[in-house]
Amino acid sequence: MSNSNSDKLVVVYSGTAARALLLKTYLEDNGIPATVQDFDSALLLPYSNSPSGIGGVKVFVRSSDFEGAKILVKEFLDDTKEQ
Repeated sequence: MSNSNSDKLVVVYSGTAARALLLKTYLEDNGIPATVQDFDSALLLPYSNSPSGIGGVKVFVRSSDFEGAKILVKEFLDDTKEQ
């Protein structure tokens, strides 16, 4: 297996557990593999989890997918804004 920079995982989003899981699904539905980290700590310490990213659940994508993922993250966040 190659260990190139395009295989490196980078954070594309950090926030609440619910939004991170929905975003992961949205990215995957649009052809970008994603993974979620820090979900377990969000379940154990739900109030330490903030939308600003401090202690938030993180969504990772491959660095080669980062630019496309950023566009999808923006679309997702715009579409799911609380009214």
